[in-house]
Amino acid sequence: MPRELSPYRWIEDYREQLERIWVETRKLFRQRRTADRALKYLRGVFCLGWTSRVSNVLRALGEVDRDWTAYYRLFSRERFDVDGARRHIVGEALSLWEGRKGPIVCAADDVPRYRTGRKSPGVHWAKAADTAPFRHGLKLAQRFLTFSILAPPNGEGYTRAIPLPWVPAFTRGSKRWPARKRAQPLYEVLKQVSEEPGSRPMVLLLDGVYHVAAFWKKVPAGVYPMIWTARNPALYYLPEQPEGKRRRGRPRTYGERAPAPWKWAQLRQGWRHVELKVRGWRGTLRARVKGPFLRSGAPNVVVFLIIVGGSSKRGRKRRRPAYFLVRAVWRGNRYVLPLPLDVLLFWYCQRWEVEVMHREVKTGLGLKHARNCSELGSVNIVRWISYGYATAVLAAYRAW
Repeated sequence: MPRELSPYRWIEDYREQLERIWVETRKLFRQRRTADRALKYLRGVFCLGWTSRVSNVLRALGEVDRDWTAYYRLFSRERFDVDGARRHIVGEALSLWEGRKGPIVCAADDVPRYRTGRKSPGVHWAKAADTAPFRHGLKLAQRFLTFSILAPPNGEGYTRAIPLPWVPAFTRGSKRWPARKRAQPLYEVLKQVSEEPGSRPMVLLLDGVYHVAAFWKKVPAGVYPMIWTARNPALYYLPEQPEGKRRRGRPRTYGERAPAPWKWAQLRQGWRHVELKVRGWRGTLRARVKGPFLRSGAPNVVVFLIIVGGSSKRGRKRRRPAYFLVRAVWRGNRYVLPLPLDVLLFWYCQRWEVEVMHREVKTGLGLKHARNCSELGSVNIVRWISYGYATAVLAAYRAW
């Protein structure tokens, strides 16, 4: 049967796209045999789909009678060019946005990798996800930062998160990996991505843990965060500029104190109805925009407040109002949103794809089962599997 008429031609297209991406992947290793072992290990992980232990992967590939020593030592040294892998993923992801106007959309989040021993670098006690919500337990975990570029959506409102290799963000330092605060790895990734050729302004989707004054003051130019915030942040109007002769004394940093966001959420008038189509779901949200404001502790950052109204219809689960802060853009002679309101709300709904990516990498590719005894290997194997997942998503996006 000709390829054009075959119902499985997308499988051939996917294989061709994956092999094309993996041609550039071989350049991330100094030796050809090391690259072949790493890609063979990645193929085995894709075939199994539930574990990434070296012994199980090699058994699945039929490598039973051979010596496994080289595979166990694969990630214990600096054989994998992490910076080159990041540049490769950024270049492939930015090519998907060619021909589209406006900033690209990215998302960042923290993800714990649970461990069973205390010898792994950066292990700390974290809240266990598999315990009751009314009585959380504790587990040993390593904290990683995931920075993803969201692919342009299709007609049904589906997109995917294309992650860069996961960045260690350990709370407890070791000899090789010093302890860092939550936002420090994110600053480095933002700086690296913004310096890549072909980079554009970006809208960054974040959760409420990054809503601190120190983060707003260090965000690079050209990055517009959209952060979930509380119902009562301290917001101020812009200070009024005195006309004519300047008054004595220091100019005012803030204007008058703005009402709390929850007070605006109680108003019945002034709402906009925004129709969205996200992952095949059609719905209407009530939203309103207030601002521009200055956030307390960051007087040089102008933000807008977006309020999404809740719902309490009979027979449905009650949804409380949601509040977001978005960095403003100076355009013309006034401050505006970096994207239209409906587009911003659409993309923040797509932030769920980051959680889907965490589940697929940790469970679907068996990252939680990956083991490596060395300090460097325990981090490199996480980077390699997350990089392999990004290449698989890129190939699937181009094939389909």
